[in-house]
Amino acid sequence: MKPFLLIHSLCLISTTSLLMVPIVQAHETAQLSSTATTKLRDLKQPAKTIKEWLTQVETTPDVSLVKVIGVALERSEAGLNITLETADGKPLQVDATKFRAEGNSLVADIPNAVLSLTSAQEFSAENPTGDITSVRMTQVDASSIRVNVAGKDALPKSEVTLKTAGLAYSLNPEGQTPEEELVVTGNRPGSPYFAPNASSATRTDTPIRDTPVSIQVVPKEVIEAQQSTRIEEVLRNVSGVTFQGTNFGRSSDFAIRGFGASYTTLPLLRDGFRLYSFVQGFPELANLERVEVLKGPASILYGDIQPGGLVNLVSKQPLSQPFYEVELQVGSRNLVRPRFDISGPLTANGNLLYRLNGLYQHADTFRDYSTEQNRYFIAPALSWKIDPNTDLNLSLEYTYDKRPADRGISAFGNGVAPVPRDRVFNEPDDTITNKFTSVGYNLEHRFSENWKIRNAFRYIATDYSFNLIALPLSLIEPQGTLLRFFADQDGTEKSYSVQTNVQGKFNTGSVRHVFLFGVDFNHSDQTNVTIGDFVNPLLLDIFNPVYGLTPRPNTASLPVVAD
Repeated sequence: MKPFLLIHSLCLISTTSLLMVPIVQAHETAQLSSTATTKLRDLKQPAKTIKEWLTQVETTPDVSLVKVIGVALERSEAGLNITLETADGKPLQVDATKFRAEGNSLVADIPNAVLSLTSAQEFSAENPTGDITSVRMTQVDASSIRVNVAGKDALPKSEVTLKTAGLAYSLNPEGQTPEEELVVTGNRPGSPYFAPNASSATRTDTPIRDTPVSIQVVPKEVIEAQQSTRIEEVLRNVSGVTFQGTNFGRSSDFAIRGFGASYTTLPLLRDGFRLYSFVQGFPELANLERVEVLKGPASILYGDIQPGGLVNLVSKQPLSQPFYEVELQVGSRNLVRPRFDISGPLTANGNLLYRLNGLYQHADTFRDYSTEQNRYFIAPALSWKIDPNTDLNLSLEYTYDKRPADRGISAFGNGVAPVPRDRVFNEPDDTITNKFTSVGYNLEHRFSENWKIRNAFRYIATDYSFNLIALPLSLIEPQGTLLRFFADQDGTEKSYSVQTNVQGKFNTGSVRHVFLFGVDFNHSDQTNVTIGDFVNPLLLDIFNPVYGLTPRPNTASLPVVAD
């Protein structure tokens, strides 16, 4: 029983700077020669009537004048928005320094603008809000218009905003700084093999660049591109990870930064849930979204763990769009590996999603075993959106794996026995069976955009069985006589794990925080039973082996050696 309390607080600090760069336009000034003269009739005369003024506006070559072709008023929670629509969407050169308060009115003078409304040459609206009696817009001169917002007995208390061409200006005296909202979107071109986020280090979906620990991610794109079929092939991509063998055919063992060996292999997690058994089986890659490797003592987040680090296998999740994939891998030594992956919605509104992964694998070994390798794998998953703020995910994974019980080649002298590498030192029909089952749920409820609670449960069972093999134990040199004994070993582990944590985001000044608080509880039952006849040895000449000389005994007649 291994309960522990987890308290984790992550501070993410980011700074944003806005750089205001003035743009200066240089105008070339023509120098008049001493002989140049300007006649009075060539000078542009000012307009004396409205008709002359309108004609002058229409024929002026000043391209900086912008026509205001529409005015719209819109109430908001803060107050009133006045939107000016311009011809061709041209921006108005608004000078915020010309906004002022006069009596009970807010006044804004907008240069470089001409009213060109369809119905009239001025705009007027009465009582648009409770504390505003009128909004008027008039042409002051040939190149500027005036906006007047009058309150009842005093200045309007509500926020009055003047909007034009994506810019928003507050007419209130205390807020005359223009505000501009820019939304920049785009796709960063790059490798599909790059995974920017990982959850193993902090249990939050945090960018790796903001995580002050060493973590590497191998996404499914890498697994598919390399056509990997074994977890050791995937972990070759990660520095500091070394393959330690198969633990006599029971599981794939690894070490990180030198920590981890047989019976003390590095911690392996499935979707953040620790496998406490020293026999972890052979993980199937067909249902993996990515593999995260956390290096160093930061792995203590998951409990009593060696300081080398850990490996977290992250499973695929249901997709909101229909997805169908079928793959067939074939290779040497009669490898046949068909696989399918299907996903999509089960309901019209998309609140219930599913995903189903399945695989069968058959292969022969390069060693002279008569036993073939056969693997069956199935992994269904459901995702239910209970309401807009609550999600429930259910998952099941089952693997059945039968393969030769390969004990390897014996040492001889100062090296390996000088025999062909495909020679078998036990019996060619010795087998080992591995079974792996995982079932559980993930429940998440979001109280708000920044706060949520997550609860998850996993039942994980691992089971292996050596089917009465001829166990090699000792070699007599230099004759090359190997002493073997009939033995049978069964090992099981059942683990029950619960994780509950609260995650929140908040700021203290300019510092942004991601806060995580939670409790993990695990209860594991492990059993390992070994029976065998360690009195009557089975002799084998490793240089000239002859198999099957002694029939296998009845397992009921064998004594218990270890329990």
